[in-house]
Amino acid sequence: MKTYFYLIFLFLSLASCRKDDDPTLMVTRSDWYLERINNGGAIHLIIEGSTTADKVTIKTYGDGVVSDKDIELDSNKHFSDDVVISFSVTSVPSEEFVADTELKIYKKTNWIAVTLTSGKLKY
Repeated sequence: MKTYFYLIFLFLSLASCRKDDDPTLMVTRSDWYLERINNGGAIHLIIEGSTTADKVTIKTYGDGVVSDKDIELDSNKHFSDDVVISFSVTSVPSEEFVADTELKIYKKTNWIAVTLTSGKLKY
């Protein structure tokens, strides 16, 4: 009888795990570009796409300060934004470099992080 209750508990536990709670993400555009500002500069990312998530954030950096910026979703859960990924007011790299950021999508208690990388950039 005890085994019977364990089997029912196991079955109910497995049945309650639903995959439709996992968020999905489709990025349809990710264009990186640089902006010169006096002695410094900014790295921008134009990003567009869609998701099944309730919330999308992107990691930004500015003179050493790290934060997460909310990406606004329309009623169809599409997004389009031009985000300053990082900036510096005093200097910029003189050589080629690669930038990256982290996109996070949240749905209920689940979340997924995706790293986006720029490819080679040069001011």
